[in-house]
Amino acid sequence: MFYKENIQGQNLKNIFEKIDLARAFLSERLPQKTQNLINLDTLKITDPKFVASIPPTKRAADVLFSVRGTKGRDSYIFICLENRNANQASLILSLFEYKLAIIKAYLEQGNSNYPLVIPFLYYYGLEEWTGPRSLAEVFGTSNLEEYFRTRTYFIPIEEVLKRAKS
Repeated sequence: MFYKENIQGQNLKNIFEKIDLARAFLSERLPQKTQNLINLDTLKITDPKFVASIPPTKRAADVLFSVRGTKGRDSYIFICLENRNANQASLILSLFEYKLAIIKAYLEQGNSNYPLVIPFLYYYGLEEWTGPRSLAEVFGTSNLEEYFRTRTYFIPIEEVLKRAKS
């Protein structure tokens, strides 16, 4: 495996900025089901500064790739190099926040479809990750719809003002 040979003495970010190494790593680590959604031959580094809501310290530490989807869908792979220890549920929430920030920035560029965003998390520690790996695991349910189904209620301000006068 290439990363065992190349990781010693090098900065992780520098490793992932080498497109051939990044492509080799991703082809080894991404499940085939996910690889079927993207074309790794189109992998290129994207400046994460376009995602303004990600704090500058995170943008400086992480690597963001763009990659074409197999059905023409724009996609991103986000390599998150995390300073916190393993197995914290809050890391999954942070990754979800970053995913949403990437999607929002993409839409703000005038795009109308939603990109696929694939996160990778590297954490400090030798122990294997035993914490949650998805939002479903964070919330303790396979039915996330119950958490995101809550309807947003839209009420005209005039209606509120009218009732306040009564």
